[in-house]
Formats: sequence, C-alpha cells, structure tokens
Amino acid sequence: MTTLFPDTIIDQPFPSDQTTIEQVQPASASQTQLSPTVTPPRSFPEPVIAQHTIGDSLDTQSRRIKGTFKLDKSGGIQIGQQQNGISGEVDITPSGISAVNENNETTFAIDANTGDATFMGNLQAGSLIAGDSDIIIGKGNNGGGRIVIFNNGLPSIVIGDPS
Repeated sequence: MTTLFPDTIIDQPFPSDQTTIEQVQPASASQTQLSPTVTPPRSFPEPVIAQHTIGDSLDTQSRRIKGTFKLDKSGGIQIGQQQNGISGEVDITPSGISAVNENNETTFAIDANTGDATFMGNLQAGSLIAGDSDIIIGKGNNGGGRIVIFNNGLPSIVIGDPS
C-alpha cells in the first residue's frame, strides 16, 4: 500500500510586491502549525483607457470618414484594383494621380512634378483661363460662349459672343 501526502502550495507574491512571504515550518510531521501571513497593501497598475476610438473618426455603417487624419509622407494609396472587364483603380502617389478603367486603359493622369494632366474623355468646365491669361474660354456678358485670345494684355481675337 502506498501512502500519499498532500503537496505544499507556496504563496506567490503579487507581481509588483517586493516583500517576501515567510513560511512557517511544521513543529513535527504529525502536527502542523499554521499562522496567517500579513499581506501588505497592493496597488493595481493604472488602467489604460483609449481616449479616441475608431468610431470617433470612421462610420463603418455609412462608410464615411468623420474625423481628420494625418497622412505619412511616403507611400501611396490604391483605390480599387484593376481587373480586366470588371473594375478599374485609382492610384495616388507622391509622383501624381492616375486611373485605369476595367480595360486597363489610362483614363486620366496628373503628374505631380510637372503639373501635366492627361484625360481620356471630355474635359468640361464653366470657364477656362490658359497661360498667363493669354486665352480665356467662357461666357460673354450676353450668356453666349466665347474664346478671347490676348496679345500684350489686349484682346486681339474674339470668337463667339463679342460682349
């Protein structure tokens, strides 16, 4: 027959507690003396509470941005992913902005270094001033369209509404 004896579980100190716990040894094997140990006051670590949550800046249900964001100075943003016959994409990088359609054709591009802009489709505007105000395309005083080409600051050619 085997005799089993109980295991002794030693108290473990609190993680931030530097004091040691004294163990009382039994007086004899047949008689055990127990004495309470004094537990010093313990302080819990300060809780970390998030001051800002994602809900403060993003509305995931309506898919709208509610707050402001600081962008890093490097990298780029890809919106969508070009898949033949399915979808196009828009890329924003430090070099510029470009977009391709589902046929992988560039539909517009803006060069960040030179300011050059290329558009595949129609470009529409209420008015247009080109160069150093050398060419103005817009509406005349009577509401009709006109193109005015200036030479040395004076209108030299007027096409359309002369008013």
